[in-house]
Amino acid sequence: MTDDSLRAEGRTLPAMKRTGTVLCPVIVGRDDILELFDDLIGEVGQGHGRTVFLSGSAGLGKSRLIRAVARKAMAAGFRVTGGSVSPQDLEVPLGSIREMANSLRTNSEFGTLSQDLLAIAGLPNADALGARRTIVRGIADRILAEIDCPTICLFDDLQWTDELSLEVIGELARLGTDRPMLLLADYRHDEFPSATIHREGRARMLSQRHAQEIRLQPLTLDQTAIATTLILGSELPAPREVVTAVFERTNGIPLHIEELLAALDDEDRTDGRRIRDARVPDT
Repeated sequence: MTDDSLRAEGRTLPAMKRTGTVLCPVIVGRDDILELFDDLIGEVGQGHGRTVFLSGSAGLGKSRLIRAVARKAMAAGFRVTGGSVSPQDLEVPLGSIREMANSLRTNSEFGTLSQDLLAIAGLPNADALGARRTIVRGIADRILAEIDCPTICLFDDLQWTDELSLEVIGELARLGTDRPMLLLADYRHDEFPSATIHREGRARMLSQRHAQEIRLQPLTLDQTAIATTLILGSELPAPREVVTAVFERTNGIPLHIEELLAALDDEDRTDGRRIRDARVPDT
């Protein structure tokens, strides 16, 4: 529908003037975390397995940070594998493991791991504890048997991961300390489904020190200033009133900073009052 037809119907035009998105060219406010992963990659390269959970609400940059760590690991000679899931996968038995297997179908570096995982995942999922335990342990053992060189295993959005997959990930964390494996997963811990093992499993892995958790925080006002300046691309720091307005509108959430500035034209981006008054979708 055209703008003219919208006006004819008396409907309000969108407040956004731009389309698309903008991306801060560097990751701001996470230097200490990236340095920690440099150390962990070095330890794993020496054969000491590590499991790390990135925790935080939506928009804090968990996925982008994971991609940055993956690039660091690959530059150090690591292989990469893992599984990514969506909200609808919560009820799919072994969904994360199946995704991992499917991603390896054409990857000769992992031998027959893909076929073997799909074969185990296809076994009857009896409710009996013994059968469930056999499947979980069989998958974990098969994955660990393939970890004979530095490898990073990535699992996105554990809040949408089914219980069996979470049990496998727990076994990998528990048994993989003597393998050159960096297991890295992220989740929104405040969105863990109720009445499931998600919260219990996380707490158990952390309390038994099979994993460590890094909780991402929103950017501070000063970090928001850096991100805003980088996005605006100016040779000078962003004006304080602009930074303050951006911080007030976004609460220092990196994704919201990018989306807010993407929704404004060049003139509005540099006017604190217009930033405060801008009408942008809640999403």
